[in-house]
Amino acid sequence: MKKQICFALACLVVVGFAVLPTLQAQMPPSNITYEAPEIMPRLGPSHFSHDSHYAHDCMTCHHMWDGFSEIKSCSAEGCHDQRGTMKMEGSTIYYAFHKKSSQASCLGCHMQLKKAGEPTGPIGCTTCHEKQD
Repeated sequence: MKKQICFALACLVVVGFAVLPTLQAQMPPSNITYEAPEIMPRLGPSHFSHDSHYAHDCMTCHHMWDGFSEIKSCSAEGCHDQRGTMKMEGSTIYYAFHKKSSQASCLGCHMQLKKAGEPTGPIGCTTCHEKQD
């Protein structure tokens, strides 16, 4: 009986050591600062808090994520990697954050929450971006 308990505990320890790094790798940074593009000199950086978004499914924003691999930055190659433009095209970083009709964008999700009468995050330029002098 003692051998079985020891074996079971040893198995749990091995599984724990195998799973723990995976869980830690998936933990996102608590806060992220996004610098405004150079074409918007009067707007400063915006700040994003993962802590206030944990109630949402990661796939809402990270819509191309497979659920297993490491999540890449929104502006990673092959995603929203076009910077320096305010065009509403799928590959621009501006589009990723500002498309009003998409729940995958910050502004779109916040607008949908406002329309539903629920608490929302910032929906105006200077409520999200720090104003620059």
